Amino acid sequence: MLHVIVGPDRALARKALDRVLADADPNGLDTDRIDAATSSFDAIFAAVTAVPFFGSRRVIVLTGLLPQPATKGGRGSKGKADSDVGRLVAAIPETTTLVLFEPDLGELSATVRKQLPKDVEFAANDAPRGNTLLELVAHLAETNGSRIDGETARRLLDRLFPGYWMQAPQNRAFDKPPSVEQIESEIGKLALAAYPDAITSQLVDDLVPQRGEDRIFPLLDAVIAGNQRGALAHVESAMRAGEEPSRMLNQIYQQVELAVGAVASGRPVDPLQAGRALGINTAYRMSRVTESAQRGRVKPARQLELALETDRRMKSGRLRNPDETLVELVVRVTTPTKNR
Repeated sequence: MLHVIVGPDRALARKALDRVLADADPNGLDTDRIDAATSSFDAIFAAVTAVPFFGSRRVIVLTGLLPQPATKGGRGSKGKADSDVGRLVAAIPETTTLVLFEPDLGELSATVRKQLPKDVEFAANDAPRGNTLLELVAHLAETNGSRIDGETARRLLDRLFPGYWMQAPQNRAFDKPPSVEQIESEIGKLALAAYPDAITSQLVDDLVPQRGEDRIFPLLDAVIAGNQRGALAHVESAMRAGEEPSRMLNQIYQQVELAVGAVASGRPVDPLQAGRALGINTAYRMSRVTESAQRGRVKPARQLELALETDRRMKSGRLRNPDETLVELVVRVTTPTKNR
C-alpha cells in the first residue's frame, strides 16, 4: 500500500502521518524511517522491497524522495529523479506499507503524479484560513485548558500572520500562509500565562511578537496619506530589516488600487462590506485604507496613474532594479504637485 503525505503545513502533515501509522502499525514496532537525502536510491530500493520475516507487515516512512518544484526550493534535499519514484512505487511488496512523507512540499509535480497509482492514498495539508482557522484557534485553546474569544483570536492571528490569514492573496508568490505549528506554540504559551482564566488581548499584545510584515502596514499608510518623509523612512527601515523591494513594490501597487476603490462613488458604507468587495476581510484594515485615502495629499486616482507610469518605466528598462523602482514609486505617488 502507498500513502503520499505532503504539506505545506508541517504540523498538519505530521498529524496525518500519525493517523496512518496508528492504523498501519499501532505498536510502532514494524515502522522504519528513511531519509532519502542521506541514502542512495539502491539502498532505498532494497529497504522498501525487502520481504519481512515470519509473514509480518512492514511500514516504511520515506522522506525526501519526491522532487521539489523548481519554484519552491528544497529543504535539505532536492529529491531523487522522477524516474526513481515510478520504479520504487511499482516494486512495493504487498506486505509493505510505504509512506512518502514530504511535510515541506505543497504540491506534486505533474511528472510525479503520472507515476503514482490511481488508488494512492494522497493527503495534502494546507493550513486553514478565515473562520475555519478561528475555530482551530478556539479548539487549541480548549485543548490547552483555556478559552479565547473571537476578537482575541483575530488579534492573535493579525500579529502572527498579518494580511493573509483570512484568505490567500491573488499573487501566491507573496503569500505567507498560517503555520499551525506556530499557532500551537503560541496558544500553549498564552494558555499557561492566563491559567486559570481566559486568554486576553492584553496577553496577546504582551507575549506574542509581531511578524516582520507589520512594518509594511505603516509604509502603506504613509504612502496613501502622501506622507513622503515617513514613507521613505519606512522604506529604509524595512530594507535594513531584509524586506524584499519587489515585495514592497507589489504591496504598494495593491494598496493604491484599494485606495481608489475605497473612495470610489457608490461604494458600500459599511467598511467590512466594502473591504470584502475589494478582497479585505477586516473592517479595521479597510477603515485604515479609507481614512488614509481621504486625508491623503495626493488623490488615489492620481497615485494610480503615477504607479502605472512607474511600472512601465521599470518594465521598459528605464529603472534598473527593484530598489531604485521602489524609491522612485514612493517619491512619485507622495508628491502632491503634478510636475516633480
